[in-house]
Amino acid sequence: MSIIKRDTSRNQTEWKVGGWTFYANIPEDFKETKIINVAKGIVDFALPQKFGPHGTHYYSFVTREYVLNLILYFYQKHQRFPHGDICVVDHWWWETPSFLNSLSFNTFFKSRKRKRNYTPGYWVYLPSLEELKVVLLKNQAKIDLWTSNEFLEEYFTKLKFSETYSKATGSIAGGWVRNPWERKMKDVIYEFVRDYVKKYNKLPEGQHTFNINWYARNASWLKQALLKEQVVTFPNSKKNK
Repeated sequence: MSIIKRDTSRNQTEWKVGGWTFYANIPEDFKETKIINVAKGIVDFALPQKFGPHGTHYYSFVTREYVLNLILYFYQKHQRFPHGDICVVDHWWWETPSFLNSLSFNTFFKSRKRKRNYTPGYWVYLPSLEELKVVLLKNQAKIDLWTSNEFLEEYFTKLKFSETYSKATGSIAGGWVRNPWERKMKDVIYEFVRDYVKKYNKLPEGQHTFNINWYARNASWLKQALLKEQVVTFPNSKKNK
């Protein structure tokens, strides 16, 4: 089952997480986009999407999709959103779901044996709408801060560059090479950070490589002096705080 391709035979909602776009199956008769978006916000708070090896993103998403459907079914019945602790379980009483016998059309169930212990389930806390609003406002405040010119000016000074001329001084090296390098790199870095923050709701970390065209009408020698591949090291999250 694909989670990154739309299935036109199902009622689905597009769910953007970072640079990814997922498609979640939802109740067939549920069409209220505003309610669906609020429900997705609740799940984003309760179960942030995880990425990693061995299908981590898939298992994370289908769990999120399951909780999303629980919320939508609850809203459908009660006309309000659930909040508080919920336990995600798989076939609590019936070990296997019902199936249709192809010969007699009877429904068969296989009851779970009473073992020494039951499974503990997976507990998830669903926030109230008031809690969710506070979190969203805090996140927006961080985004506004991290994308402001004042923050980026200071942030730029904390970055490490592979370019030798980034620390050049003197009238020739500093004025003729480092200054145009700095102006160009600030434009590139500021745009990159703003896009990154809006996608991932956090500042970039580690090394990132940028391919720069150093062509300048009255300074063709810049292409020979500066590196085309500019490697920039961003501070880790602890230093960002």
